[in-house]
Amino acid sequence: MKVEEFNKNLDNIQQTANELSGTHEIPFAEILSAEFMQKYSDMDTFDDFLKAGNFCINSKKDWENIPDIQLDKHVKQYTDFSTWADMLTEATQYYLMSKLQF
Repeated sequence: MKVEEFNKNLDNIQQTANELSGTHEIPFAEILSAEFMQKYSDMDTFDDFLKAGNFCINSKKDWENIPDIQLDKHVKQYTDFSTWADMLTEATQYYLMSKLQF
């Protein structure tokens, strides 16, 4: 890799990091991308994951009304994770790394 190309890539990473800094609301479907779901679960998409658990999510309130124990059980059954918190943490890291092109 030439120095100019390396510097350009470094500049792109810095710009993306600046765009990602601060507080953002990113939809679950974006953080839990099809690529992530296929890598870490038995499902192709986050929507498939929700459907398999008979979760009907039309609002933030619907999401908040799912008991943690029920969601954790579903995560444990269909993914490589033990809890929803573990899955979301890994998905967030995966999302950030993909945005930073690592």
